[in-house]
Amino acid sequence: MKTEVRCCASREGARQSLSPAPSLSPSPSLPLISLISLVLALFAAGAALAHEGHDHGDEPEPLVAVAPRAAASTELFDVVAVLERGGLRLYVDRAVTNEPVTTGTVEVEMGGKSVTAVAQADGSLRAEVSTIGAKLLPGRHAMTVTVDDGRDVDIVPLTLEVEPDAQQGAGDARRGPAPGSWTAALREWMPAALVASAVGVAAFLLGLRLRPSGGRRGQGPASLVLGAASLVGLLAAAGHSAPARAQVEAAQRLADGSLFVPKAAQRLLGVRTVAAAERDVTQTMTLQGRVLPDPNHLGHVQPSQPGRVEPGPRGIPLVGQTVRKGEVMAWLQPAIASIDRATQSSQLADLRLQLDLAERRHQRYQALAGSVAQREIDRAGAEVAALRERLQTMERAAVHREALVAPVSGVVTFGNAAPGQLVGPGDVVFEIATPGKVLIEVVTFEAAPLVPGTRASLVGHDVSLALVGSAPQLRHGARTMQFAPLEPAPALLVNQLVQVAATLPASARAFVLPRDAIVPAAAGIGTVFVKREPERFVKVSVAVRPIGGASFAVAPGESALRAGDLVVVSGAASLAQVR
Repeated sequence: MKTEVRCCASREGARQSLSPAPSLSPSPSLPLISLISLVLALFAAGAALAHEGHDHGDEPEPLVAVAPRAAASTELFDVVAVLERGGLRLYVDRAVTNEPVTTGTVEVEMGGKSVTAVAQADGSLRAEVSTIGAKLLPGRHAMTVTVDDGRDVDIVPLTLEVEPDAQQGAGDARRGPAPGSWTAALREWMPAALVASAVGVAAFLLGLRLRPSGGRRGQGPASLVLGAASLVGLLAAAGHSAPARAQVEAAQRLADGSLFVPKAAQRLLGVRTVAAAERDVTQTMTLQGRVLPDPNHLGHVQPSQPGRVEPGPRGIPLVGQTVRKGEVMAWLQPAIASIDRATQSSQLADLRLQLDLAERRHQRYQALAGSVAQREIDRAGAEVAALRERLQTMERAAVHREALVAPVSGVVTFGNAAPGQLVGPGDVVFEIATPGKVLIEVVTFEAAPLVPGTRASLVGHDVSLALVGSAPQLRHGARTMQFAPLEPAPALLVNQLVQVAATLPASARAFVLPRDAIVPAAAGIGTVFVKREPERFVKVSVAVRPIGGASFAVAPGESALRAGDLVVVSGAASLAQVR
């Protein structure tokens, strides 16, 4: 069997050797074509992988905004110029307060010629520098901005640096793709990639055509590899482009932790600043307190005996209802036990009998006037009068309803009554308080050097207080003090927990900031934002302590805040949300 297989193989090889050769012979230029294809493929791929602005070394820091801008500050104004298509967008604000300048005139001078900026609907200004022949080509452009708001005049020099790829990004999107984008890279390297692909494919097909002719082995696979390499070059050129820088005017947090906030965003957030200045402030200590009703303006309605509640002239008073002093709020029908009622009936019968006998005796004495001494007649009359008064009192007590009367004028703060409800002596049926008449009770374990009359304030409330007294003893190791508002404080609720900032006799130097400038971080620690540049803000941690209803003090040595720093006093909470 093995011999037959070898014979068959020999015959097949003989047939192949005797068959006529094809007319097409291996081309001697195929190695040259393959080499050219390989060079073009590698050139296309390499150019796409390392073109201008993308060297695949260390990744550059991402830019916050593509639009070129120039910013400068003087003692009076902040000026920011942003490159736009055909001109400049200008933002002019007060340097200290960050308030937009909306009056006066603003002129831009470039190359010895000037143009007046035109106010826009969003509060910015537009300077058409193209009208004076200025062309914002790539490079550095010096300009001078003259601001006259009708009160102050200032000249602000600016230098705008335009990068080669910034002009198109600052223009209209319809002008074409921005450099560094996917489509730009495709257009740039498409010709080279197409040529490399075409040559590689031609070499591949030619290799397949010449493979049965007995040509050199390996040229077909080599051509396949070259075609694939050229295809890789095409894909690399089309898909691997420089990272596009998003042209957005949005606030962002930079790598160093500071915030980049464009002027447009600042105006949307209402960012305002003040210059930090040291001044003498009184030292304060914060105490925890609770709101209590003033006992001089508090009343409790309590029955003196057990009974059942009956509605008053205006029904059962509700919580929040206003009542007047002396007004009948409800009636109390006495509840008498059966044995007590029987005893009362027996006493009434006995009094009626005694009254009847006394009246008869008095009448008999009067009939015997002259025989009976006048003294006896008068005594009998007095006994009749006393028995009659006792009987009337007992009869009224048997059917009398007790009036539950308001002891003070005010508002009902508590009610525990319903028609037919059975109450006992001493039960609080109603509680009445005068709105705004409250006290602040403070319990402290610290040795507070406070004397009666010491002024204080409520943290978070515009309420001034004065110390009215403190207990001369400790209760569970703590001392109790009471503060009274200098004016009625209807916004305070009874049993509300508050913080009292008591003023100490000594004073100290500190920065005074409003509550809106502080972003709470922890107990006694806050965060403020300081404007370092027209569009750059930094976060500063500060130790704060309240000095008034809506003010805080920052000690100069306890933070990085310095005199003259422009602290954000409006919009700080919005800046804290920037990520």
